Amino acid sequence: MRILRALILMAAAPALIAAQVPIKSLPFFIEKSGSYALVRNLASDGTGITVAASHVSIDLGGFMLQGQSNSANGIDVRSSQTDVAIFNGSITGWGLAGVKADNAMNVNMHDLRVSGNGDCGLRVGSAAIVSDVVSQANGGSGIVGIDSLVASGIESTGNGLWGIEAGAGSVLTGNSVVGNFGGGILVAGDGRVAGNSVIGNGKLAIETPANCSAATLAGIAVLGANAVVEKNVVTGNGLGLQLMQPGNLVSGNVVKGNRFNYEFVPGNQLELLVAELPLRIEWPAVVTLAGTLVITEGDGLIVAADGVTIDLGGHVLLARDGTGTAILVDGPRMGLVVKNGTIQGWEAAGIDARDTLGSLFQDLLLHENGMWGLRCGNGNKVLNVVAHGNALDGILVGTDTLVQACTATANGNDGIHLGEHAMALQCVASENVGFGVRAFKGSTVRECTASHNSMGIAIDEGATVKECTASYNTLIGIRADKGSVVEGNTVQHSDKGIAIMDGPGSRVTHNNVTGNFTGLLVLGTGNIAYCNSASSNGTNYQFADGNAVALIHDVTGDPAFWVTDAWGNLSY
Repeated sequence: MRILRALILMAAAPALIAAQVPIKSLPFFIEKSGSYALVRNLASDGTGITVAASHVSIDLGGFMLQGQSNSANGIDVRSSQTDVAIFNGSITGWGLAGVKADNAMNVNMHDLRVSGNGDCGLRVGSAAIVSDVVSQANGGSGIVGIDSLVASGIESTGNGLWGIEAGAGSVLTGNSVVGNFGGGILVAGDGRVAGNSVIGNGKLAIETPANCSAATLAGIAVLGANAVVEKNVVTGNGLGLQLMQPGNLVSGNVVKGNRFNYEFVPGNQLELLVAELPLRIEWPAVVTLAGTLVITEGDGLIVAADGVTIDLGGHVLLARDGTGTAILVDGPRMGLVVKNGTIQGWEAAGIDARDTLGSLFQDLLLHENGMWGLRCGNGNKVLNVVAHGNALDGILVGTDTLVQACTATANGNDGIHLGEHAMALQCVASENVGFGVRAFKGSTVRECTASHNSMGIAIDEGATVKECTASYNTLIGIRADKGSVVEGNTVQHSDKGIAIMDGPGSRVTHNNVTGNFTGLLVLGTGNIAYCNSASSNGTNYQFADGNAVALIHDVTGDPAFWVTDAWGNLSY
């Protein structure tokens, strides 16, 4: 079969070669289908080659079509011809377009250099394929496709308008669009723009000729909907990436160093790869850091929309020389997610999300920031966050918030500060200047460890602290107000182990206090204390009058103490 195919090709080759019609002079008019070829460099002061037939191939043979003064189009494909191929040469200096084929269909152009033409470099119609073309220093746009343009391997540079203009349904991949005076790539929508390098375009706003319309001046601009814009490099443009209608997908683009990086209308699906700061996020988006980012002035990421996810990607948001807040939430916002990375050295907060609702902060290291590590609003969740060495609170949350599996160390005020009806679960707070964990009305602190703070754990009215360990805190291990439950905790080596500061209504039970100056202190009235144990304190128990206190038994050396009083408080 292979031999037969080879024989057929060999037999056909002479016929194909013989079928090529030489183009020896200009102007040249093509009225019949066939294959045509230049035989030398040619010039004209009118139209170079006119194509008035379908199924035409023009091989420039490595030669040049040169326009002279008062010339028109280099190659003019008239009417709605189909299947025209133009390749392998240069088209330069024409008064209008290098190639005008905007009414043709299924045009194929490749291996061309199109430069210095007065209008656009190439203008092609529907379903054109353009590849390996250099379009340079043309007066209009480098390449214009009416719709369904497939363009790859294009180098479009220094043109007066756009590098590439493409209609609906176009696919533009692997192109280099640099230094065009208008924008870089303009697409109507319903297509794909991927893997292009778009650099230094759109710096001069110029009046657009009617035959090369450009509605905006951006590195990449999408006029309509249903376009996919992904994995492009967009740098140094007047405006980086612009979406003028909803319904598009943006993913994995590097957009940096533009005068303005983004301009989007609402309603697009945005997956932004952040390569520089600051960035104001005004649309629901997934934002991922491209790498560690350093800023020397101002805030880093400003969240001004609901439904924003910031994935630090394991990288660092690092500030130097008097900057603001790493992640600042502007106004009441819902559905914010911040995860997976480090925020270090900011003059104000690591994360200031004081008005957030229903948000998640997870897998973060908040280190040595000038105010809070994390400050967030109500109804949020904080998981696996480490806050170390921040000047104020490590983690400060509002009401109805869960803080779980977090660590707060060496912060200048509280380690973990909970609003009302919140919970700290399985957290560690140590060496903080203020409280290790501080919780307000109706909150719960459970399975937490607090050590070497001024005060270990403090809860307000109607709160619960349960199954926690507080040790080596300077003032009080666990402090509670009226209506609280303090149960099953281990407290040692503080001035006061457990202190119930008020009443009525607190229940203190099944705690173990050892090695404190005062073990268990109950003030106020109307509280109850039973089944606690105390050992090696300066004073094991101190109860104000008016509280319900089970008998205190010294059970040192008594193996059967539980038989006589299962409710008693024990000294040993």
